[in-house]
Formats: sequence, structure tokens, C-alpha cells
Amino acid sequence: MAVKKDPRRAGESLGLAHSLQTRMIAGFSLLFVLIFCGVQYASIFGIPFADYQGRMGSRKAEAAKKLELIADTKKGRLQQWIKARRADTHIIAKNELVEEHVARLQERVKALRAAGETGAELWRQATGSTGYAFLDRYLQSVKTERGDYASIEIADAQSGTLLFSTDPARLGENIASSAEFAGALRSGDDYLGAPHLDPGGDDLCSDLCFSHVVTAPGGTAGAVVVLEAEIDASLTAMLHTGDGLGESGEALLVDGKRRVVTALKYHLPDGSSARPLAHRIDAEPAVRAARGEDGVIEAKDYRGVEVLAAYRHIPVGTDWGWGMVVKIDREELFAPLQEDIIHSMTLVLLGIILVVIVTIFMAGNLVLPLEVLANAAGGLAKGDLSIRCGLKRRDEIGVLSEAFDAMAGTLQETMGGLEQRSGQLQEAAESLEARQRVQQGALTVASVLASVATLDALLEQGLDKVMDATRSQVGAVYLRDAGTPDTLRLAKAKGLAPGTGLPAEIAMGQGPGLAAQRQTVEVLREIPPGTRFTVTTVAGEGLPNCIVNIPLVFQGRSIGVVALASLYPVTAEQLEVVEMTRPQLATAVSNALVHAETEKLASDLQEKNEELATMNEELQSQAEELQGQAEELTSQAVEMEAQRARVEEADRLKTEFLSNMSHELRTPLNSVLALSQLMLSRGVGTSPEQETEFLQVIERNGRHLLNLINDILDLSKIEAGRMDLLLSEFEPRQVVLDVAETVRPLCAKKGLELTLETGDLSLIRSDQDRVRQILLNLLSNAVKFTERGEVSVRVSAAAGRVSFLVRDTGTGISPADLEHIFDEFRQVDGSTTRRHEGTGLGLAICRKLARLLGGDIAVRSEVGQGSLFTLSLPIPEASSVRSEGSVRPEPARALSPAQEKIPAAGLLSPGPSGPGREKPLVLVVEDNPVATLQIRSVLEEAGYAVKAAAGGEEGLALVRTDVPDLIVLDLMMPGVDGFEVLERVRSTPRTATLPVLVLTAKELTAEDRARLSHNNVQQLIQKGSLDREQLIARVKETLRESREQTPAEPPAVDPSRPAGGGRGPVLVVEDNPDNRLTVEAILREMGRVCTSTPDGARALEMAREVAPSLILMDIHLPGLNGIDATRRIKSDPALKGIPVVALTARAMRGDRETLLAAGCDDYLSKPLERDALESILDRWAPLPAEGG
Repeated sequence: MAVKKDPRRAGESLGLAHSLQTRMIAGFSLLFVLIFCGVQYASIFGIPFADYQGRMGSRKAEAAKKLELIADTKKGRLQQWIKARRADTHIIAKNELVEEHVARLQERVKALRAAGETGAELWRQATGSTGYAFLDRYLQSVKTERGDYASIEIADAQSGTLLFSTDPARLGENIASSAEFAGALRSGDDYLGAPHLDPGGDDLCSDLCFSHVVTAPGGTAGAVVVLEAEIDASLTAMLHTGDGLGESGEALLVDGKRRVVTALKYHLPDGSSARPLAHRIDAEPAVRAARGEDGVIEAKDYRGVEVLAAYRHIPVGTDWGWGMVVKIDREELFAPLQEDIIHSMTLVLLGIILVVIVTIFMAGNLVLPLEVLANAAGGLAKGDLSIRCGLKRRDEIGVLSEAFDAMAGTLQETMGGLEQRSGQLQEAAESLEARQRVQQGALTVASVLASVATLDALLEQGLDKVMDATRSQVGAVYLRDAGTPDTLRLAKAKGLAPGTGLPAEIAMGQGPGLAAQRQTVEVLREIPPGTRFTVTTVAGEGLPNCIVNIPLVFQGRSIGVVALASLYPVTAEQLEVVEMTRPQLATAVSNALVHAETEKLASDLQEKNEELATMNEELQSQAEELQGQAEELTSQAVEMEAQRARVEEADRLKTEFLSNMSHELRTPLNSVLALSQLMLSRGVGTSPEQETEFLQVIERNGRHLLNLINDILDLSKIEAGRMDLLLSEFEPRQVVLDVAETVRPLCAKKGLELTLETGDLSLIRSDQDRVRQILLNLLSNAVKFTERGEVSVRVSAAAGRVSFLVRDTGTGISPADLEHIFDEFRQVDGSTTRRHEGTGLGLAICRKLARLLGGDIAVRSEVGQGSLFTLSLPIPEASSVRSEGSVRPEPARALSPAQEKIPAAGLLSPGPSGPGREKPLVLVVEDNPVATLQIRSVLEEAGYAVKAAAGGEEGLALVRTDVPDLIVLDLMMPGVDGFEVLERVRSTPRTATLPVLVLTAKELTAEDRARLSHNNVQQLIQKGSLDREQLIARVKETLRESREQTPAEPPAVDPSRPAGGGRGPVLVVEDNPDNRLTVEAILREMGRVCTSTPDGARALEMAREVAPSLILMDIHLPGLNGIDATRRIKSDPALKGIPVVALTARAMRGDRETLLAAGCDDYLSKPLERDALESILDRWAPLPAEGG
């Protein structure tokens, strides 16, 4: 059957969107649009990544060149206009007639002022002068001729007063502060100032002032002519001409701060007008022009509109310029291209219509035959094998039609044979499927039987699979009892109705047991109503359709029976499944029974084994616990033995150290006390030579005691982390030479050779005193332990460190002792029979000091061969110093504690004295009378005049009376201490450069040293280490340094005395009766009236009653202590003016600050000295003068 041509069928079946004709129309139209649009895009916008930029690029490039040409033209006009205005200024200023008439006008104004004329009358008469008339005619004609000057003015160069102005109302005003006036005078010629707003005009207009100096007849600056041009009136027409800028084009000027100079063409985005020199433009072209750049850029202008702009920088003044921007809107620039795009869109639409018409014609000849083929194929797909195309064409479509018809005929013949063969295959498949179901059922049961291990699981899952295979709803398994072979016991049941019970056991040959006895499958179909097997359904309990009893036979012996009940009849296929699985089920049940019995035996055996294992573990645990306790006891015993040994060693070292220290202290102390008592008993002058020897022994032992105390203090400070280091730059060679000179007499006494190798090393930065202390200890030890041979010191530098090597040929140190040589309190020989004295602290202190300095000490030694100690220190300035102590940089001018040897001639010569003196006068300020006597005797023997003061206040009084040549000052004094004395001396111009030699037993901190150095103290002597030669050398050196620095003496000024007066009694607050009696006796001996009380609270009442002139307040009082009592006195307005002096026996660091912070005006240390008390009274409560 041939298919008729119906062109609508294919289109209807495919839909318009999926038809070939629609796709051809859409494809050709899209191709046309892409080609046309691509060509147009390239024509307008150019080709990407190519040199061709299209019409838009060409137009932008032409516009940029045009804008640059316009910008350069306007820039040239603007510069020419400025040049012409400056030329006008120059012509006016250099005009001889102008100079002459300005001079006449100045003379006229001067004469009028001399005549007493002022104000408007003065300027009315001045305008009537010939000079003013000439200037008015000339300058008014210039203003009128030019037309762009707002005013022309001439100001006096000296006063800045306006002598002439085209605006007469401004005559007499002073413009001296204006930039144009000052700039012209500063330059001496012409000056162009930056634009500014006209103070009397519109705030939308700005002015530009040109100024020039008018020369006076003498060649000096006589006046300044100022031409004020209105920028907006002069430059707007020049900038806003529309030549080449179109309708939206604009040219604008900004100053160096991007402020508008001329009025803008458009309003701002908020609708307001831009104020000249007030509105700032942040658009990129203006920013670049103001920055001094030239160029062209596409950016947004001050309105936020995209523009193409050319920008130029115009230098105007010497230090300022303008930025000019010439721009045109991008929309106007590319407007012609918008028309081209519209024309292109019209051509696209026409082209699409033409493409659609041509495509429809072409598709008609191709699509209709294809639709016929599609319809025929559709009918063939629906099962109509008789359908044919029947197209007769002499092209590819005709060939396809004939092939389709041939295929349809062949297909029709083949399908007939296939239908017959399909029926035969269907029958075979059904038979095969039934067999496969039987095997699958048997396989399912077998797989379950093989996968379980226990009897209960086997019966559970096996019964479930057998019930599924036979479509049974109830099932039960009975197994043969091993004890009673003729009985079957119920092992598993499933699917029974509630309340239905099966017999727990049945006999062989009865009920299901009959099948077991016969060993054949039994099927019961007609079930009586009284059967025990009932099936529970949704509608209730029902009778089964059939019952199947399956015997389980293993090796010819029945081991059980499976009873099944089903609502459905049992088919042959199901029975075949039962027959196939019955042997496997019997085998599995038999194996499970055997396995269960085996597991029971294994379980019993395992329980026995576990019991044995538990007992074994308990025994093993007890053995291990006993072993651990034994090991722990052994370890504790070893540790206790080690601790006992350490305690014994520590006790031995402590005992040995205390014994040695007691010996070291008592031995020299015994000599001092015994010889002192001997000299006291014998008297002085009995035997001078022997007395000198005794005194030398006393001094030597005293120095030995001082060294011991210093060692203990150094160790304590190091351990407490309070050791201060004073860093300075010094030569290692000089330190070695100083130490060598100290120990050289000991070497000479023992006959030892002392050799030095110091080399030529650069400066190092460290604590010079501590380095000297370490080297002195090492060198002293070397001399002490060397009986013959030599002691050598060598200094070398390598790898950023300097090394001091101290070698001796002494006894040496054994390896056992070498390990502990740097331990505290330990000596190589600490016994009572030792040959060498010492405490065992020296080397320990040396190592700790070396490590504080960032270095270390190493030692090598052999017994009988001597020892080598090496001190290594870092060379760099930024050396690493450990933080156990406080490390501080040395002040710029260091204190000098050096111990250089001074020639005898220099020691005996006292040096030059002050004006009018035969001998240099030395003032000794020292509160210790023994020390004062010692210093006085040494200095007077050396040829110096000496005065002594027992305290700081007395010393200051002596300085005010007669300025000495030198002060020897103790730091630690009651009342006014040495630091305060020093600061008060330096605060007076008369004594600001007076040389001061500090004498102290105080261990100075870095702050103390800085305080001394700040007050120009260059020499420092530590008490206890002072000898006669050293004292005289220091005095001599200090006087020599100040020889050329003697200032002129200013007139003496009486120091202000504190309020208090001496008319009231002195109130003594002291709880100790002996101390109170002592203070009262001293006060009465001094002629003072006094009263006393032992209580702080009573002191407040007495202060109000008697109004004392001064209160001596003990700090430790019962009840209200002295500090709290002082606070209450100072907080009372009626008592706070009374001076309070604290009496304290404490002398710890910081006590003075605590007392002063509590309100005390001063303090005295116990025991009281009469001189110190008298100085305090004279200072705070002086007695009234006689007759006053």
C-alpha cells in the first residue's frame, strides 16, 4: 500500500519547533545576522588584538588631536594675555612721568600730614594736586583702553598706604599685608600673585593682581603699582569660545589645588554653581593638569559625565601655575556612529526577511519527500508490514524510497517464520522455568542450611525456608530423643494460633511419627475439623487445606520429622523441592546435633582451663608485685644513701666554711684588738718604732677584714641578682698593668718572676672594675700557690672575644678537685693543717662575675706542673650580658677610681692655691670624727690647709663663708647627705665648678654613679681601701684638672631660711626614757627650751598647746607611731608649718624617701651627734638674733 503525500502530517507530528524547515530558516537567518553584525562591529569598533580601530577609534583619535590643538591654542592665548598684562604693569611702573608724579604725590601727602590733615580731608586735598591729576588721566585711559582691569592702584612702598586708585573710595587703605604688595617689594621688580576673590565684589568672580615696583628718585623702591584684572571677565570669552568644541564642549581653569579659577559652563550635580577658588574639582583630567602633566584622557568630568579631555599645565607665577582642561562629551563625540548603528539594524531586518523567503522555497523541495518517508516508517513501526512509500524520483530521495520498500517486503516475510518459532520456544521456556524454580527453591534451603552453625538457628531458618517453598502457614520439627529412641520431642514450631498447643513429644508410628517410621513423605489432604493444626488469618482461624509430614532420614535412620500445614494445596513442584532438600536437611540436623554435643564438651573444658589460667595469673601477679616492692625498696635505699651522702657533704662544707671563716675573721680581729689594747695600756710615745709596727699590723688586718666582707657582699648581691655593672670602654692592657703593679710586691717577696704579654688591643666595652677584680683574684691565687718559678699574664683577641690567660708554675690542682674548683665555700685543702689561707669564695665570685659580663672562666691544671686560668670576654659593644644583675651604660663622664702610681715629688707638692692663700684650702665634710682626723693629718702633712665640717649643713655654711679649693665629701651623712650637699653646691654659680672628691663606704649603684657624674664628680675613693699616697694623689690630680677652670666669684647670697623660727620650745617625742633624757640634756646644753612626751597621740595635743618651733619625732612609738603622727600634724592647717625632724635607728636604702613622703622635713640617725643636731636646729629653728 503506497503512502499519499500529506505535507501537514509530518509537521503536525514533529511540531513547528522541531521541523527541518524551521531549523533551516533559523540557521540561515542566524548565520546572516552573525556575519552582518560582525562586519558592522569591525567597521565601527575595530578588530580586537589588531591595529585597525574602526570608525570609533579613528573618530576618537581625530577628536583627541583636535582637542590638543585647541588646548595648546588656548594655552598660548592665555600666556600671551598674561604676558601683555605684565607688560602693561612694567610700562606704567617704568614711565618716567609716572615716577615723577608719584614722587610729587608722596611729597604732597607728606606735607598735608605734617600740616595735621587726616582722613577724608587729607585725600580730598591730595586728589587736587597735579601729580594725582596726571596719574588719574593716564591710568584711567589705560583702564578704559584695555577694558579688563577692575582697578589700578599705587601704594606707598614704605607704609603700604594707597596713594592713588581708580576707585577713589579706597584711597588711604593699607595693603601692606597683601601678597601682591609684599611680592613686588620682595622681588624688587614685577610680581604676579595667585588669584583671589574680590573682597568687595561677587563671590562668583576672582581677581588676578599684577604688581611692579615704582622706582623713587634715589633708585630705591618708592611705590608699588597694582593692576587688578577680573579673571572671569577677561578669560571667560577666551576659554568658552566654541571653535571645535561642539555644543557640549568646555574649557576650564583650575589652580594648583584643583580649585576652579573661572566660572564653569554647567551647574554642579546638586544644581548649584561652582564658586571660584572655593570649589575643588576631583576629576582625573583636572588632577593631572594641576599636578603639572599634559595629555589626553577619557574620564568623567565634574558632572559625572563621560568625556574626552585634553589637559595642559600652564606655569604662571614663579611658584604656582594653572591647569587647563578642554573637553567634549563622549555622547556628542560618537553621535554620528549611533545613526550608523540604526541603519545597520534596518538592513539586518530586511536581510532576515529575504533569507526566510529563500529558505522556505529550498526547504519545500527537500522536506515534503522526507515527510512521506517518515509517515511510511511510522506505519511500519506500528506493525503494518504491508505499507510502501511509492516515491518515483531521480535523486537520492528516490533511491532511499526504493530501499525502504524492499526492506519492508523482506521484513514481512521474516516476521511470519519468527512467530511460529516463538511458540515452540515459549513451551520449552515454561518447562525450563518450572525446573529452575524447583532447583532455586532447593538451593535456597541448602544455602541456609550451610550458612548456620547452631542447632537452634538451623531449625529456625531451615523451617522458615521449607515453609516458604511449600507455601505453608504452620510448621513444626520433632527430633528423636537420644535417651528414648521411640520418642520424638518438639524442637521448633512456627505459625501456631494463640492458645494452640502441640504435644511436646510423640511416639514413633503415631501422627507425624508414622512418616518417620515409614521414612516417606506423607501428604494429608482431607483434614478433619478437630486437627491441632489451625491457621490464623485476618478473618479468624481456619483449617489447613493439606498437611505434609517430611521424615528426616540420615544414613538409613530416622532422626526426626517436619510437619507442615497450608491453606493451599501442595503442588507436585513443591513436593519435588521437598524431596530434593530432605536429605540435606537431615544431614544438617545430624551435624548440628553432633556439633552441639561437641560444643558442650568444649565449653566444659574451656571453663576448666579458664579456672586454671585465672589461678596462674593470680600467682604471677603476686610474684610480680613482690618483685616490684623489692625493687622499689632497693631504689629508695639507694636514693636515701645518696641523699645522706649529699647532706653529709653539705654539712661538711658548711662546717668547714664556718670554721675557715671564723678563723679568717677572728685571726686579724684578734690582732687588731690585742694590739689596740696593748697600745692603750702602754700609752702613746713609749716606743715609736714598735708603735708604728703595731699600727701597720692593725691596718693590714683591717684591710683583710674589709676584703672578706666585700667578698661576702659581692656573692650575696650576685645571688640576689642585684649586682650592678658599670659598662665603659677601656684598654685591656691598662687593666692588666694596674693589677700587675698591685701584686708585684708579693712576687718580689717570694722571688717569683712576673711576665706580661699585653699586645696592642683595641678598646673593649665592659665593667672595668669587675674585670680588674677578677684578674686581681686570679693573679693573687697564682702568686699564693706558687713557691718558685714564674707567674705570667697574656692577653689575646680572636673570634670576637678577648682572652686573659693567667699561668703559674705552682702546685697545680688534681682532677678530682678541678671539678669543684669554682664551687662556693669549697677549697682544695680545707683542713685545719692547710698551708694557704682563704674562704673559698674568690673563684666562685670570679666565675659569676665573668658570666654576668657575658664571658666565662676556664681552667686547666696538672698536679706539680701549675695551672692556667683563662678569662674570656666579648669584644663587641653590644655584647650579650646575662640578666642576673642590672647592667647599665656608664654616664658620659665616668668616675675615675684608678690607682696609678704618682711620683713622690708630685705627692709632696700641694699645687697652686686659691687667690690670697699661701696653701690650697681643702674642706673635709665627714660625719665620722676618726675619718676626719685621719684625712686632716694626711693632708696637712702634705702641705694643704684643711677645714672640717661634721655634717652637710655645716659644710655648706663653711662654703658660703669661704669657698675652698677642693671639697672632700662623704656621701652617707645624717640630715643633709652628700648627694644633697653636692647638688646645692652645683646649683650656685659661685661654686658650680668647685672640684669635689667623693669619699664613701657605700656600694654605689649605677644610678648613684650617674648622679655623681651628672654633678661633675670625676674622682671617687672607697673607704677602707684608702692609703696616704692614694689620697694625696687624688687631691693633687683633682686640683690640677680644675686649675684652669676657676670662675669669677659672684656676690654672696644669703640662703633662704625655712619658716619655723626659734621662739617656741622644741618638742621631743621619744618613748625610750634614756634616749629622751639624752636629747633633753643636749638641747638644754645648747640653750634650747624643750618639752617631751613618750606618746604620739599626746604629741598632737602638746603641739596645739605649746606651739613648738620644731618637733623631734621618734619613728617607733607605742600606739600611734611617728609616721602616722607626722601625717596628722601635716594635715592640720594650724600645725602643718611646724618642722618635723624624724629620729630613726634604721639606715636602710629608701628610708629617707619613706620619711619625707610621710611629711617629715628632715631626719637624724641614731645615735645622735651633737653637731648634727645643732645643724638641724640652726637650719629649721634658728634662735633669734640678740637684740632682735
